[in-house]
Amino acid sequence: MTRSVAYWTLIAACVLSTAWTTGSFPSLSSAFETYLSDADSISKLERRFGRTTACLPAEGMITYVPGAAFNHDEKGVRFRVAQYTLAPRVISDDRPAEWVICDSCSRASVQWLAASRIVERYDLGSGLSVIRRDSR
Repeated sequence: MTRSVAYWTLIAACVLSTAWTTGSFPSLSSAFETYLSDADSISKLERRFGRTTACLPAEGMITYVPGAAFNHDEKGVRFRVAQYTLAPRVISDDRPAEWVICDSCSRASVQWLAASRIVERYDLGSGLSVIRRDSR
């Protein structure tokens, strides 16, 4: 199967981003090996995050919250795939927004979300949910 230039660019961006944030090139190679050991894992993540587009506004800020079970490298790769898949929306992992994507997380793992008034919640299965919170 031939992969597009965008696909390989995404792989390279995930790998380089992981190296940059961890400052560890051994970590980089292990993250790269993990995600390429199953050659279709990035495509699976793209489809997973693609399911959220029907629930989200066409543009704006979205907060991405990864589950506590993911290691640092896996969180980074999932975050980068979410950014790529959901563009032109701006995906942040450190700024609370009205719209939140929870990737295998619980309310208890996100204190600010637990304190929020939830206006809408879409459970998309497999631990993925989209939450719209009252931003007032």
